[in-house]
Amino acid sequence: MESKTLTKQCIIWDIIPDILPLDIESIKSTILKGAAFRKRQSEEDWDYKYNYYNLESDKYITWIEEYIRDHYKEQYHKTPILINTAGIVQQKGEGINTHNHTWEYDYEKTPDISCLYCVAMGEKTTYINFEYQGGRVRHGRWKVPMAPRKLIIFNSEIPHYLTNNENQDPTINLSFQFQLI
Repeated sequence: MESKTLTKQCIIWDIIPDILPLDIESIKSTILKGAAFRKRQSEEDWDYKYNYYNLESDKYITWIEEYIRDHYKEQYHKTPILINTAGIVQQKGEGINTHNHTWEYDYEKTPDISCLYCVAMGEKTTYINFEYQGGRVRHGRWKVPMAPRKLIIFNSEIPHYLTNNENQDPTINLSFQFQLI
């Protein structure tokens, strides 16, 4: 018998250890500055990138990108090449609608994997919810709780959304998209 895996979708999560000395306040400041100056990745309110903000260069964000690249390469033997970084700020009561990171009209530049890194959130947990189908599964759902310093990596084509922030303080995340080589 022979076998060929046609598609594979997965969700990977990890906590970045404290040994990586990230200045969380600096990262928060960089993301909040992008939001304050409305540096949106899209001006169209129907586009998911409307909730994604461009960021100024920050060495701690670069360290997170390098952590993802190095650990993913070590574990899965493919090198993630960064193609997009963004900040996401969810004020009280805000969620992020269902979307994926596939660029329908440019498959050559579309990301292979996406990553969400939780910078800060209040006591009540915000979740990233995934929707999937395949084989006999038609309306599959999976949710992963967010937590500070938690990293969630997933295939970019998987539809996902962030639940409403139920805290007074904003939920602040970093979003990365990578191509694999």
